[in-house]
Amino acid sequence: MRIGELAGTVGVTTRAIRHYHHLGLLAEPERQGNGYRDYGLRHAVELARIRRLTELGLGLGEVRDVLADDAGRELVEVLAELDADLARQEAAIHRRRERLRTLLSDAERGQLPAEGPLSPELTSFLHELGDLDDWSPMAAKDREMLALIDTTAPPEARAQLMAALTPTLTAPGALDAARDVYARLDAL
Repeated sequence: MRIGELAGTVGVTTRAIRHYHHLGLLAEPERQGNGYRDYGLRHAVELARIRRLTELGLGLGEVRDVLADDAGRELVEVLAELDADLARQEAAIHRRRERLRTLLSDAERGQLPAEGPLSPELTSFLHELGDLDDWSPMAAKDREMLALIDTTAPPEARAQLMAALTPTLTAPGALDAARDVYARLDAL
């Protein structure tokens, strides 16, 4: 069969077949007297295997390794790695969806900061501070700086910052003291 027939049979493009030849994934068939490639059933089976492996998410380098391993050990290792990678991606997607649910909930309650989305810790902290930045230009600047740090700092630095800031909310009279300090700073 010709390259177009092979491509149609297996469900790939002729360009993909030529690419697989170039990479050494699919053996070149014998050529007919007129120069056309003459593909057989074996080529179709190999091409179908390549297609199935790539549909599983294997890269072409991994496909090459799997095809070269007659005992099938490489396939087991590659599939296990692929499964672990997909599990990591699935966990990351789950965490992102949880975060989105929290943001949507905050937005529906009118608690999404204007600078948002921010980390849950900073969002909670700013919510507890209340309306300081509504009446204090300095408090508004500090809030903007916190939002910038929350976005750009490494996770460890953000955790240290929140650990340092959080006690200010629970100390007796801390919010009143903050209002007083911001009023004085704004007066300067």
